[in-house]
Amino acid sequence: MNEEGRPPVVDDLFCCDVGWLRCSGERWPIQAWFWLEWAVTSLLFVTKPWGDSAQYDFIVEHQGRFRRMQVKSTQFFDRGCYPCAVKGSHWPYPEDAFDFLVVYILPKDLWYIIPEPVFRGQASVALRPEIKDSKYAKYLGAWELIKKE
Repeated sequence: MNEEGRPPVVDDLFCCDVGWLRCSGERWPIQAWFWLEWAVTSLLFVTKPWGDSAQYDFIVEHQGRFRRMQVKSTQFFDRGCYPCAVKGSHWPYPEDAFDFLVVYILPKDLWYIIPEPVFRGQASVALRPEIKDSKYAKYLGAWELIKKE
């Protein structure tokens, strides 16, 4: 915080706020900004739903196909994995609420892109990037899944 009690300014549009960034008064988790940067530099068209009523964070369009993305992050290593809750603030997501779960592991700077049917019915996913044959290993850095037909 600066002398005025405000977060430090990063540039004219965004300011840092302990894991959140602000744009036009709206707070977004920092992992959403990291993901958004990747999407835009990958030549994907990205849309954010208006308000908080959608069960997903972004819509990505690639060659006329639209994908609903839920973006999460984790930084805690517990019992050999990085756990990540797959639920909203108070309840599990309904089936088919989004197409992909995108999880950022902050300490490792790694991304998982997991199709929704793979973890359907689970309250969390346990990510183990060091284990090559773990349940979600094939989704580590699997950005191409977003662009597939």
